[in-house]
Amino acid sequence: MPPGAARTPWLAAVLVVLGRAGLQGDKRGTRLRRWGTWFLVAVSMLAALLNFASQSRWENAIFGPLSVLLTILCAIVARSPLADERAMPPARIPTA
Repeated sequence: MPPGAARTPWLAAVLVVLGRAGLQGDKRGTRLRRWGTWFLVAVSMLAALLNFASQSRWENAIFGPLSVLLTILCAIVARSPLADERAMPPARIPTA
């Protein structure tokens, strides 16, 4: 396996989550970031289940709870409004 092959998916995940949270300045790819963040929620939830099902004490004690924490944090970011929606003031209805 090439040396950067393990880092590439993690770097992509970081960029997706940072973009979804509005911490990356580029406005393009909002659909990819929205679905990508939910994909990361599902993958980290599956990882948590597999870590807790493992017979390894290390996976049960360390990687299982870390995967649950990652799932919760990704879900918080995925459920949050987009950066554009947070920046917009609420619409005012003119009164007569």
